[in-house]
Amino acid sequence: MRSKKTLVYVSILFIAVMLTACNNPLFTFPTCLHATLEGMRTFCEALGGDPHFIGGGIEEAFGVDYDDLSCKNCHDPNNPDAESCDKCHTDLVTYRDEIGNETCLGCHSRQSKEAELEVTDVHYSIDEPKENCVACHSCREICGDGTPYQSMWDEGARDANCLKSGCHVEADLSTANHTTHKDTLDCSACHLQTVVTCYNCHFDTFVNSDVKKAKGALKDWVFLVNDENGKVRAGNFQTLTYQDESFVVFAPFHSHSVTKDARACSECHNNEAIQELKANNKIVVASWDEGTSTLTQKKGVIPVVDGKMEFAYLNYDSTSDTWSLIGTTTDNTQYGYCTPLTDEQITKLELNLGSLKQYIVDNELMDAESLEKLKIE
Repeated sequence: MRSKKTLVYVSILFIAVMLTACNNPLFTFPTCLHATLEGMRTFCEALGGDPHFIGGGIEEAFGVDYDDLSCKNCHDPNNPDAESCDKCHTDLVTYRDEIGNETCLGCHSRQSKEAELEVTDVHYSIDEPKENCVACHSCREICGDGTPYQSMWDEGARDANCLKSGCHVEADLSTANHTTHKDTLDCSACHLQTVVTCYNCHFDTFVNSDVKKAKGALKDWVFLVNDENGKVRAGNFQTLTYQDESFVVFAPFHSHSVTKDARACSECHNNEAIQELKANNKIVVASWDEGTSTLTQKKGVIPVVDGKMEFAYLNYDSTSDTWSLIGTTTDNTQYGYCTPLTDEQITKLELNLGSLKQYIVDNELMDAESLEKLKIE
């Protein structure tokens, strides 16, 4: 009898310890993305059969092993920095010190570039500004929950969510715009002003000398992709060139450029990019003028259409510090945690405002009063 009681006691104690461990950052941190930094390798390798990817990563495209790149100096899941709490915390006893944005931006370079380019976000300007990153990004998200996620885009890896963070209630979804799109759009598709893209990484320079070299940081555009939940959301891309071969990867992206007012219908439907697609069966995302050595980008909302996105792929000459055009042919394409828009979706985006209004009426997407609020003119 005593042995049975002892067994029950030990079992309860074990469960209690495990539950405590699962909720204790000191136990969960070693497997979280901030410790393993697995996300970089995941996209670079994108091993065959990974359901999150269409197309291989740079390892497959260029035959360059991830372990031979200096990325692993910071992003090396084989040597997780499980004792790196001091990279963010100064209080290594209670870990209750306030983490400032400057700490986060020290590693999150894309967000740092947003700040440098003066990209604004409504959350920084409301009456009670949430200027601290941890106001939206939870301890569980930052320090993990014991699950070894492969990417921040894995289901369950993120907590920051417009509709589930306690800031925006379901009543917000009753507006005319939300009613029209029902459950087909992620908030980011309409409420992100821009994404920042580091255009044309010259991979030769990185492989040969561990120096990151890109043509520049571009903004004033947002790309639309389908996420793994079947919703249209904001995305971004990265182009690379290596030994005169080109590569582009598309992925979901959530910039810190949220605006309260959603886009007007005309910013997506029958916009400049869609009109170009209809006229030329392609969208020129960026073009290069060899005479003036200047890069011209498209701006606004740009749908990602498989095989019809044209980029200017550039080569860098370090001796003369100049760029030149390799070509506009894409040799390798990768989609990570997303897919391009479908023909059906593009057909809807091709609707001009008059046709769009009729489409809403014909499909009974909203009542007359709500339709009037859309102010489709």
